[in-house]
Amino acid sequence: MASPEDEILAMVQEKIEGGGKKPPKKVPELGRGGFPNGLELGRIFEDRRILAGAGGALLLILGIAAYFLFFSAPTYTYKFVDAEGNPLSGVKVTFIVDGKTVEKTTGPDGTISLKGKEVDVDQVYYPGYTATSLNQEGENEYSVILAPKTKKVRVEAKSGRRYVEATIKVYVNGDEVFSDTGTRVTVCFSEVKYKDCIVVKGDDTVTFKATAEGYKEASREYRGDDVPSRVTLNLEKVEDEADKRESLVQNYADLMIYVKYQGDDDVVNGTITIAPASSIGGGTKSISIKSGYGYMRVPVGAYRVTSVEVLVGGKVVSAEVVSGSSFTVTAPKTTVNVLLKKPKVTYNITFTVRDENGNPLPATVQLNVGGTILRRTANDGGVASFELSKEGCGTYSVTSEGYESN
Repeated sequence: MASPEDEILAMVQEKIEGGGKKPPKKVPELGRGGFPNGLELGRIFEDRRILAGAGGALLLILGIAAYFLFFSAPTYTYKFVDAEGNPLSGVKVTFIVDGKTVEKTTGPDGTISLKGKEVDVDQVYYPGYTATSLNQEGENEYSVILAPKTKKVRVEAKSGRRYVEATIKVYVNGDEVFSDTGTRVTVCFSEVKYKDCIVVKGDDTVTFKATAEGYKEASREYRGDDVPSRVTLNLEKVEDEADKRESLVQNYADLMIYVKYQGDDDVVNGTITIAPASSIGGGTKSISIKSGYGYMRVPVGAYRVTSVEVLVGGKVVSAEVVSGSSFTVTAPKTTVNVLLKKPKVTYNITFTVRDENGNPLPATVQLNVGGTILRRTANDGGVASFELSKEGCGTYSVTSEGYESN
């Protein structure tokens, strides 16, 4: 049996072939979903005569197609909720429905329903919140979860390059809202009340302050929208009376010395002694070098390196300066690079060969260290000595004519 749609198309085809002269006697009844029945369509053809020839047939086809498309498009339902599943009212949503932009706002139940072949969420706006996930709950049914917008800000207290233990506080529009002690703290901000976050609006004034004993208070101020993810509070050290008197006599500066070996990657540990090139006060100073680096606060002026003692192979030995033996210290700080010639360190091993009565023997001692064979002949006192250029493990043997080694 032909469907109502096929019967209508057959009727239209008949009208086209008839040239539009004879209106159809009867249009098949549709009788479903509110569609017009045969009597109503016949009245349109007979009484109003608005369809004529092929052109009228085409309009009829387009109208019927649009009618079917409208009633056959599915309905999509979206529910907008918070992280606890509570519906959100007043959420403004922009959808793309069959290629067109449609704007809707949620009611008290947080839902929006739309009819269309293709429906997509384009933008979601709800003050202080952001959409975090879209979940399908059923056929053409979805839930959109919104969570408060948050920003984590790292606040640190420093003096120069050093971190300082300080009390860090946060103020919003002059009211204290946060306080903690440490070198670095993390503060959470949000436009709405959420967990332990501080509520900050875009036009609020946010002030960060740090206080520490022996330092002047440091502070930074921002507009709510402009708070960065990292805030550094630079503390300035307070000079005591002794420091003030010293600074009146002469200026001081931070001296940083980096020490390396020429053509060798071994780390330098030891002591560098420097002396002023002229009478600038303070006399000679010994600077401890650890892992290739040393620091000392000294009067500004010209200096020269007088000696370098380094630790090599477990021994403290003197090292020769290749470059950086003279330099000038200027405020507020000066960095100096010193290049050393790595000293050679020797290790002595002595063998004493005697017979069972304790008398020295003329003997030959052979030493094998890492595959290197060394031989020495004992002197009249039965002593044979070896000088090695590096540490290591090995074996030895002793031979003497007429004797066995025990």
